[in-house]
Amino acid sequence: MAHRRIAAAALTHEISSRTVQARQQDSARKSTSLSTREMTSTAIEFLDAGRRAEAAALFEAAKRVNPQDPEVINNYGFCILPDRPDEGLREIKSAGDLGYPHRAITLANRMYGLLRVGRLTSALEAAERFLIEGQGYEAAYLWDWQRAPENPAAFWIPIRRYITQLGLHIAELTGDETQVKIWVERTGVLE
Repeated sequence: MAHRRIAAAALTHEISSRTVQARQQDSARKSTSLSTREMTSTAIEFLDAGRRAEAAALFEAAKRVNPQDPEVINNYGFCILPDRPDEGLREIKSAGDLGYPHRAITLANRMYGLLRVGRLTSALEAAERFLIEGQGYEAAYLWDWQRAPENPAAFWIPIRRYITQLGLHIAELTGDETQVKIWVERTGVLE
């Protein structure tokens, strides 16, 4: 067998595509298809292992099968947000445009993506929209911006707590003392 060099990204993409195809073939034999829930479960395992590219590739392959599925598009956007925040933000917006129903998750992910691209004012505006809309007592997997900003991990957290803590962090980055006081008060309400 001949040896050849293959780019890591191409290999990751191929492995994930074959994983989705194999699961879809197994599911087809059982008269069911690979559900978004099953893909999400596998993606979470990849994310927990620090394998963001593989998690993203699962949903990228699923997007080819169903390019109008807002949950698949949202999950793909989430997976690429730390590494390609501009593209991740576009995917998350697209998912919302297609009817992704979890507005609080969308706003939390937008905040993180906007932080990644340095659009701090826009990130705080997304946090304000969240508070105005009064959503977010549920929890979700979101990106941890605190532990390892250069290599973030996803973790399960109540969305309201995440948005208020991230709002305070962003307010501190802006240096706007008025915003910092507002967000300190908001995080204190959670204690």
